[in-house]
Amino acid sequence: MSKVSVIIPTYNRAHLLGRAIESVLEQTFQDFELIVVDDASTDGTGQLIRTFGDKRIRYIQHDMNKGSNASRNTGLRHARGEYVAFLDSDDEWLPEKLEKQLKVFQRGSEKLGLVSTRYSDEYLDPDEPFMPHYRGNIFHKLLTENIIGSTSTPLIKTTCFEKAGLFDETMPASQDWDMWIRIAQHFEFDFVPEILARFYFQPDSISRNIESIKRAHMLIYKKYSPFIEALPKSIQIEHYFYEGRYFLWRRDIPESCRYFIKTIRLNPLMLFKIIYYYARKTMIKVLKFTRKVNFTPNDVTPGI
Repeated sequence: MSKVSVIIPTYNRAHLLGRAIESVLEQTFQDFELIVVDDASTDGTGQLIRTFGDKRIRYIQHDMNKGSNASRNTGLRHARGEYVAFLDSDDEWLPEKLEKQLKVFQRGSEKLGLVSTRYSDEYLDPDEPFMPHYRGNIFHKLLTENIIGSTSTPLIKTTCFEKAGLFDETMPASQDWDMWIRIAQHFEFDFVPEILARFYFQPDSISRNIESIKRAHMLIYKKYSPFIEALPKSIQIEHYFYEGRYFLWRRDIPESCRYFIKTIRLNPLMLFKIIYYYARKTMIKVLKFTRKVNFTPNDVTPGI
């Protein structure tokens, strides 16, 4: 039995899947099985898999398209490793990812269930880099915001899914955030403070579908509202302020304002923090635009 089961869900990404598979095969830690779940692709994904000729690759094909959540669940049902790691077919890992995460598990407690990492992602706001900051019992913090990120980052004990269950296939998006919340009810979290994965968003990525994300965030709140509403008021404020900033970043101004209003209702002084946040973001955009307009080749410092 392999130590780690790597699961790659894919649908019509044959032109990108090879990069993802190669990044797994090039890991410095080699005791893994690689399960590729093909969600009824029509672009020759099966032929691509066969070109690798690696016995550690297990290819599973759905008869009909079921979605990424169902594909991850199919992979979990076939996984035989002590740990599970997911990788989206348009992303890639750096070579030492699994090795460094397993070292954290080796020195961690029995309660440790998930180890994440930093990652590079051109789609995210460069002024607010997404990176892990919290260790241990982070259940309440996860109710505030998704501080783990995408499924392509964590390494997870297989026993976590025995407690938390499989991915919710009814979620239109944010299924990863939902899963992290459920795991955090039973296990502790940790992270490697290094960039060990690269994300590449495609035009058809669910992360670009603002309506799906909005519905998913509403479902998250509905699912966990008893926990969220039982939190101290200061943490509830954090949750609403996060949602306001998130939807502002997604350029959904009405939804952003809705959450900011909730924030102010809980603490009127948050109005000043929100005004400062808007002003800071506006100033950053102005400065970036000014630099872009005034840029000349002479602005580049030699050797940098």
